[in-house]
Amino acid sequence: MKIYNKKTFMSGVFLIVLGVPTLIINILEKDVDVNIVILAVTLSAFGFSSVIRSISCKKTKEDKLDELDERNCLIKLKVQSKSFQITQIVSFVLMFFLLVMGKVSGNKEFIIMGVGIAFALCALMFSEFCTSMYYEFKN
Repeated sequence: MKIYNKKTFMSGVFLIVLGVPTLIINILEKDVDVNIVILAVTLSAFGFSSVIRSISCKKTKEDKLDELDERNCLIKLKVQSKSFQITQIVSFVLMFFLLVMGKVSGNKEFIIMGVGIAFALCALMFSEFCTSMYYEFKN
C-alpha cells in the first residue's frame, strides 16, 4: 500500500481516530445519544473516504488537479476575502452595540467586552494593512 497524498491520509486518520472511539464509547454507555452516534459515523465515513482517496493514485491525481485549478483558486480567494470583510463588519457592529449598551446601562462588563472586540478589530485591520503592504512591495 503506497500513500500518494500524505496530507489527505493524515486528515483521514485523524477523523477516524476521532470518530471510531467516540462511537465505541457512546455504544458502551448505557444511554446512547443519537446525535453523537450520527457525528461519530459521519466523522468515520469522511475519514475512511479520505484514506481511500489518499492511497488511490487516480483519485490523488484528480484531487491535485482540482486543487490547482485556476477557477477553484479564484473562488477560494473570493470566499476568503468576503469572509474577512464580513468578520470586520460584524466585529465593528458588535463592538459599537456593546459599548453603547455599557454606556446606557452603566454595566462595566459590556464595556470590557466591547473593548476586547475593539482590540480584535484592530488586529484584523493591522493584519490587512500589513498584508497589503507586503503585496504592494512584492509586486
